[in-house]
Amino acid sequence: MTPRFGSVRRLCRRLQGIVVTAIKLAVCLGIPSSTTATPAQDIAWPLPIAAQVSERSGGIVLDKPLVDLLADEFDHGKAHPPTVEWVDPQPLEEPLPLSQPLPTYTTADVWTRDRFEVGYERGFFIRPREGEDSPFKLLINFQDQFRYTGFVPAQETWTDSAGVVRLISERNGFDIIRGRVIFSGTAVDPDLSYYLNLDYGTTGDDRVTVLLGWMSYRFSRSFELFWGKGKVPGGREWLMTSMFSHAPDRTMATTFFRPSITTGVWARGKPTDELFYQAIIGNGFNTSAAGFRDLDTNLLYSGNLGWEPWGEFGGLYSDLPFRDLPAVRFGTSLTQSRQSGRQFDASAAEQTFIRLSDGTDLTQPDALFPGVTVTDYSVSLATLDAGWKHRGRSLNAEYFLRWLYDFRGTGPISSADRSLFDHGFYVQGGTFFVPRRWEWIARTSQVFGERGNGAEYAAGVNWFPKGTESWRVGADVTYLNRSPASQLRTGYEAGATGTMFRVQVQMMF
Repeated sequence: MTPRFGSVRRLCRRLQGIVVTAIKLAVCLGIPSSTTATPAQDIAWPLPIAAQVSERSGGIVLDKPLVDLLADEFDHGKAHPPTVEWVDPQPLEEPLPLSQPLPTYTTADVWTRDRFEVGYERGFFIRPREGEDSPFKLLINFQDQFRYTGFVPAQETWTDSAGVVRLISERNGFDIIRGRVIFSGTAVDPDLSYYLNLDYGTTGDDRVTVLLGWMSYRFSRSFELFWGKGKVPGGREWLMTSMFSHAPDRTMATTFFRPSITTGVWARGKPTDELFYQAIIGNGFNTSAAGFRDLDTNLLYSGNLGWEPWGEFGGLYSDLPFRDLPAVRFGTSLTQSRQSGRQFDASAAEQTFIRLSDGTDLTQPDALFPGVTVTDYSVSLATLDAGWKHRGRSLNAEYFLRWLYDFRGTGPISSADRSLFDHGFYVQGGTFFVPRRWEWIARTSQVFGERGNGAEYAAGVNWFPKGTESWRVGADVTYLNRSPASQLRTGYEAGATGTMFRVQVQMMF
């Protein structure tokens, strides 16, 4: 062949990919058979092997390769239109030899002829249709909290227990406080569940992290066993999602006293309709950001017990359903852990530090004793909580008691200084002045301790545009007086006194 024709063939080979892609698009749009119409969901994808398709799998069949057809057009100055016919898919009675192209699959094959259904019901789901015997289910949820925070400090600095003078930050800006993509469902066995919570935000280092992740096996209603990464059940407001709090975020007292997230094994269940529990053995009080080299050999023990004598109370603090009958709940939790070494990355999602009641980091040099850095200590936390909801009104409270003891450090510690006791509480309530739409809220929380006291007072409003918890706009004004709590997402800063303004839009679906 002359060079001219060789160049034409090379050009045609480049065009082949484009033409085959066009044929694929035509098939996607539904090219009819020469005899009968073929439903779009049963159309097979053509194989890109010289635009020819195995007759066994169905598709478009050309009588010769496109390269030769197009080259003939240029070589001989006339067109040779291909013969095009539709080949209906045929079942594969035996495997194809490896020398032949593998067949492609129709959408009906992928979904195993309508065994599964896709839709939305409190999340996007893929699940077996009714009557199908399959353990595999997937539910996808999304959560987002977008917040404006303004803080006007009443003073520029504060002095901690170690004598260090620290600046108090002024704030005026926007943040994605919490963004979450959550995957959950069952697999392999109907009683074997999985849960994966991917977290992102702009208050820390902007990483996408695995906030929570576990698998569980349900033996009965009264006993389900979990293993993975979960919350330490050291208080009701902490166990509840932040999406359900009265104000834009959890209280100052909860932020100060609560534990964080750990890896471990735990059990959960409902022995009766009114009683439920959760108990965990984990790596530590605040080990969410810890690697295995950071961990000691001490384990954490924590449990939570709740009682709802008048029926299900629900997770939301507000009485959004506008209950005709009152609902109440009572609960308690106990947590004990021995801690060693430094505390971990404060910028990690939902991480907190154990602090003295004036806001000083416990493991900071000179925090408790001059010339001594605390390296080992024990922490015990107990809480009592109660809640009430009726006809759009709600009231919730929790009391915290914390003991820090058995200190060891880089220097001598007298026996008289080997324990500290701190306590505190929050009370928060709300009332709907437009049922299921507009709610007034107010709250206070207090912390009392040997190194100082702190308090917050807040009032605000919530708007539920659709009358459900899936979309809420909230705003509050909070006055802080010597906050002992510090956490990036809640907006509290250790030692701060001043006024905080927050406006938040949150969605969950």
